[in-house]
Amino acid sequence: MLAEKDLRYIEVIGSKQRTSRLLDFGELPFQISTPVGLTIGAEGPEEIVISILAELIHVKKMLLKSKVPFL
Repeated sequence: MLAEKDLRYIEVIGSKQRTSRLLDFGELPFQISTPVGLTIGAEGPEEIVISILAELIHVKKMLLKSKVPFL
């Protein structure tokens, strides 16, 4: 289902192994980032949201530097 879509970036909550099993992939495509968020030792929902947004900002800036369209 996801493999048929032209998705540029997907963040998934869960481990790489669990995500691979649930999505039925051997190796995850480069567009899928798991576990979601930057590793900042977040505790609680507010800090987890900050880590997720920080990762999105990072990915967007990296893609802009490489001239790859983000969305």
